[in-house]
Amino acid sequence: MGDEPELKGHLNLVVALPPEAKPLIRHFGLEFKSGDTFKVYANGGETIHLIISGVGKVSAAAAVSYLASLSRGNSATAWFNVGVAGHKTLSVSTLVAAHKITDAGSGRSWYPPMVLDLPCGTAAVRTVDKETHDYPDGCLVDMEATGFYATASRFTSHELIHCLKVVSDNSEQNDLDYGTVAKMISEHLDAVETVADQLLQLSIEKSDRQAPPSHLELFLQQWHFSVTRAHKLEKLL
Repeated sequence: MGDEPELKGHLNLVVALPPEAKPLIRHFGLEFKSGDTFKVYANGGETIHLIISGVGKVSAAAAVSYLASLSRGNSATAWFNVGVAGHKTLSVSTLVAAHKITDAGSGRSWYPPMVLDLPCGTAAVRTVDKETHDYPDGCLVDMEATGFYATASRFTSHELIHCLKVVSDNSEQNDLDYGTVAKMISEHLDAVETVADQLLQLSIEKSDRQAPPSHLELFLQQWHFSVTRAHKLEKLL
């Protein structure tokens, strides 16, 4: 038997806007990879990819599907949405993680499992179809989270899918200034990295659990198995 392959975690970042992407691209050392349908960036080992989806849940869903194919993602790949959102009372530039994501149109909700050691507080996120300054009490308001989460959940388990939002506007400051979005994201890069590192570790652990048992090849070499029985043996081991 040859050397065992090195296990690596894989993380796919999804952001809506170029100003949200710019600090992340610089922080994680990503380089431009593709720009045919969406702009995609990756690090040297291609363990981290970032895609700029554009605004809206439909665009976010399409970007997740595109990146899943381009990055050859699998069920051990982690997915991470970072962006801005509005909130009625939280101060601008506050960092919040999503513990509930609700689609305003359909009423359907998703609940990211709180398995990470989060560097910030949490709140519910309500995804709307168009920009609004109507902030439901206690909820963040964005335009991408449900498209991102619902689609990513087709490719991996919910523990590996999370959203971080930076408050960009509230009831007193509701004129969203896209010129300051990059600065807001930059203020929380350490927190973003903390979550990213944990997601990568979960990705490694899940990949390890899904890898064929190290002694499977010994059994297959010693005895003859049909393809069906070989699959059964792998599951048993």
